[in-house]
Amino acid sequence: MKKGLLLFILCCISLLGFAQGTVTTSPSPLNADLPGKITFIPSSSSPLYNYSGDIYVHIGVINGSTWLYVPADWNTNLDKCKMTKEAANTWSISLSPTIREWFGATGPITKIGLVFRNENGTLKGISTDTFVSVTDNNLYVSLSGSSASGVYEIGSTATFTATATSASNLSISVDGINIASNSASTSLTATYTFNSIGSHVVKATANNDLSTVSVTSNVIVRNPIVTATRPTGTVEGINIIDNNTVTFVFYDQDTSGNHKDCAFLIGDFNNWTLSSDYQMKWDNVNKCWWQTVTGLDPNIEYGFQYYFCSTTESPIRCADPYCEKILDPWNDGYISTDVYPGLKPYPFDKTSDPVAVFKINKTNYSWQATNFIAPDAQHLRVYELLVRDFTTDGAIKAATAKLDYIKSLGMNAIELMPIQEFDGNDSWGYNPNFYFAPDKAYGTPNDYKTFIDECHKRGLAVILDVVFNHSWGQFPWCKLYWDSVNNRPAANNPFYNAIAPHPYSVGNDFKHSNPKVRAYFKNVLAYWMNEYKVDGFRFDLSKGFTDKSSTESTASNYDATRISYLKEYIDKIKSVNPKAYAILEHFCVVTEEAELANDGAMLWRNLNNAYCQSAMGYSSSSDFSGLYYGTSMPAASLMGYMESHDEERTAFKAKSYGEASLINSLDERMKQEANNAAFFFTVPGPKMIWQFEELGYDVSINENGRTGRKPVLWNYYDETARKGLYDNYSKICALRNSYPDLFSTSSTFSWLVATYNWYSGRFINIESADKQKHVVVAGNFSNTSGDISVTFPHVGTWYNYLDKTSITVTATTQNVQIPSHEFKLYTDFVPVISGIEDIILSDKEVNSVDVFSINGILVKNLKTRSELNDINLGKGCFILRTHYTDGTYSTTKIMK
Repeated sequence: MKKGLLLFILCCISLLGFAQGTVTTSPSPLNADLPGKITFIPSSSSPLYNYSGDIYVHIGVINGSTWLYVPADWNTNLDKCKMTKEAANTWSISLSPTIREWFGATGPITKIGLVFRNENGTLKGISTDTFVSVTDNNLYVSLSGSSASGVYEIGSTATFTATATSASNLSISVDGINIASNSASTSLTATYTFNSIGSHVVKATANNDLSTVSVTSNVIVRNPIVTATRPTGTVEGINIIDNNTVTFVFYDQDTSGNHKDCAFLIGDFNNWTLSSDYQMKWDNVNKCWWQTVTGLDPNIEYGFQYYFCSTTESPIRCADPYCEKILDPWNDGYISTDVYPGLKPYPFDKTSDPVAVFKINKTNYSWQATNFIAPDAQHLRVYELLVRDFTTDGAIKAATAKLDYIKSLGMNAIELMPIQEFDGNDSWGYNPNFYFAPDKAYGTPNDYKTFIDECHKRGLAVILDVVFNHSWGQFPWCKLYWDSVNNRPAANNPFYNAIAPHPYSVGNDFKHSNPKVRAYFKNVLAYWMNEYKVDGFRFDLSKGFTDKSSTESTASNYDATRISYLKEYIDKIKSVNPKAYAILEHFCVVTEEAELANDGAMLWRNLNNAYCQSAMGYSSSSDFSGLYYGTSMPAASLMGYMESHDEERTAFKAKSYGEASLINSLDERMKQEANNAAFFFTVPGPKMIWQFEELGYDVSINENGRTGRKPVLWNYYDETARKGLYDNYSKICALRNSYPDLFSTSSTFSWLVATYNWYSGRFINIESADKQKHVVVAGNFSNTSGDISVTFPHVGTWYNYLDKTSITVTATTQNVQIPSHEFKLYTDFVPVISGIEDIILSDKEVNSVDVFSINGILVKNLKTRSELNDINLGKGCFILRTHYTDGTYSTTKIMK
C-alpha cells in the first residue's frame, strides 16, 4: 500500500532537476483549467540557498520566445508573485482558482517560464530561465494583421491570418461581412482594402465538433497626419486651458530624428477607444504630438494614455511623464482605503499598464506655515526617514504624528527617502517611474503637503531624496523606445543609455547629455519646490550623471561634463529658492567635489566605518578626522553621517561584534553611542542621522533582505539606556541650536581623534569667533575608567553641560576622571537653552532670582524657578543671583 501511494504521488509531481535547485509541479503535468502548485528547492550552489529574505517568482506564459501575461516587471515585488516558505530551502507558489484565471489568459497555455529571485532582483535561484509544461486541450483561435499596431492608412491593403490550435472550420470577417473561409484547417489568410476612415472590427472564428471560438481585433483607419504647431503657451504634458479644455503634448524624436508613425489619445473621455477624432497632430518644430480635448467636466478625474503606432512594431500605451498621479494595475489594489481614500479604480476592462490621471479643478491645499525660513545649510541637522519603516502604518500621515519627537530630538530638517511614484508599494523608492507623482502607497497629495506644512510649523526643513540616475521600465520615455529582446532601452532611445557607461547603475540609465533630459529634471525640481514647498534635494548616485565610460577604479575621476550637468540642476534649485539645499551622493575626487561645493552643493561624507569601529570599542580604523571639512573642502560643505539608509547600524555592530564589555551590556553600548554623538554633533558643518539611530537601533540592515521591511521599535524610547542616548542627542543638538556661532565656519575648531588618541582620550576644542566662549569635549572610548589629561584653553570655572556641575581648572592641563565609554562636555559659560531654568546649578528650593545686566542694573526679579523659562533675555552677558529658602544664595554668569 505504501509503494502504491508513493507511485501515485510521483505521478502527480513533475521533477525538474537543475544544478542550482529542483522545481516540482503538482499536478504533473499542470493543467490550464485546474489549480496548480510550483515548488522551488534551491541546492547548496544556489545564490538563494538558506536565503533569509523573501523570494519572488518572475513568471509568464511562454509563446515561442515571448513571455505573455507577466504579472509584474522584474523588480516589482507583487504580493501575487511572492513565494511561500514551507520549510528551510523550500518555497512554493499556488496558481488558483485555475492557472488560466491566475494569469488572466485568453490564449493557450502550454508552457510557463519561471525565474526565482530575491526582493531587489540581484540574486537568481537558478541562473537560467526555468520552463514547465502545461496541458491545454481547449480550442483557440488567434488573429494577426500586417500592421503590428492595428492602425492602417486609408486605401491600404491589409493581410489578416487566423490560426487555430487544431483543425477547424475557419472564417475571417470585417465589420460583420465574411471575407474568407475554409474547412478542416489550422490556418486561413485573407486580404482586405480599407476605404473608409474610422474604427473597424476584424473577427476570426473557428469551430469543430466540440466548440466554437472567436477572437476580434479593433483596427483603426487613420486620418493623414496633420502637421501643426502646438498652441501658444502650451508645454509638454497636460495643459489645462480652461474649465472644460485640456491640451496634451508629448515629445517624440529618437536619436536619428525619427518619430512614431502616429499617436492617439485613449481614456475616460472617449471610452478608451481608438478614434480618428482623438488622433494627435504632429508639431515638426517642437518635435511633439499634441491634441486638444474639449467638453470635459472640471470636477471629474480622468484617466488616459497615449497610444503610439508603427507598422513595424506593436502599439505602445503609456502614461504622461508629467502626470501628477497614476493608476497602477498591479499594486493599487493593495493600498488601504485608510491610506488613500477614494482612489480611482483602475480600468482593467479598458486597458493595461499605468494610466495617467488629471482633474481640471484640483483639490487645493491651504498652506499655513507661509513664512518658513529654512535653516542655514551649515547648521543643518538632518533626520533621514523612510516612511515605510518609520511607523507601523507606514504612511505619511502616521509620520506626521511623530514630528514633535523629531523636533524634540533637536533636528531641524527631515530628508525623506524617495516618495516619487515607484514600482510596487513595498520599496526603498529607488526604482522610480513617475517624477511628478507622489507615491500613493504612503498617502494622498494633501497628506504629503500636510506633512511638509507641519514640518515647517516646527522649524523643520524638508529635503527630498530624488533618483535622477535611472528609472524603471514603466516610465513613458523608457517604453517609447525599448529593446524587448535585450530587455533594455533601445539603441535609438534619445533619453537613455542602452548600457550604463558607469559601473554603479541599476534600472535604466538616463542620458544626461541630452538637453531634453536635463530640462525635464529641472522642471521636476521646480515643481516640487513650488507645488509641495520642499526645501531641497538629495541627489541619489549623482556620480552616475555622465555618459563617460568608466570602471570602478575610474568612475570617481574628475569629469567636467558631469560637473556641468550637476551645476545646471544646482543653479535651477537656487533660482527658485536661493536658500534651498542641493546635497549630492557623489564620492568623487576632491577637486570635483570642491568645485560643486563652490557652486552651492553639499557632499555626502560617509564616516560609518570609523564610527562603527568606535561603537564596537576598537581603535583600529576609528579615525573621525574625515568628518571635518578642514582646508580640503569649502567650509561646511560636507554632509557628514555616522549612519544612513545604506550603511550598517553602529549599534548592531556593537551588539554583534563589539568587545566583551559592550556586547554584554546595553547600558555600556548606549554610552559608547553617546560618545560617538558627542564627537559628531559638535563638529561644525551639516550633519545627518538615520531614523532610530538616536535610540541605538540594533537591527541589521540585512534583516529581511537589505531593502526589506525592518521592525518598527518605538518601545526603545521606554528603555532607560536607549532613552538616555536620545537625551544625549537632544542636549548636544540643543547646544548647537542655542549657540550657532560656536559651531559655525567662523569658530576655531581643533580635535584629536586619530587611532593613536584612543587610550589617552579624544578631544575637541572650540572657540567662538569673538573668543568669548569655549567648548571642550573629552571622551574615553576605551573599556577602562581613569584620569584623562584634558587641555583647557584657560583656567577658571568650567561647567559640565550635561549634569550641570562645575569644576575649577587651576592649570590648563588637568586630569579629569572619565568612566569608560563616557565623555565630558565643558563650557566656560553657563549655556542658556530653552529659557534659563536649567542653569541653576543647585537642587535647593529657590526663594527668588535676580537677573542683573553686566553693569549691575537689575533686569528682572523672579519669585520662582519656573518663571525663568518665560523671560526673554537679549544677546549679552548677565549675572544671575539665586536666593534659596535656607538663606544662602549663589551667583552665576550667563551669556547669550
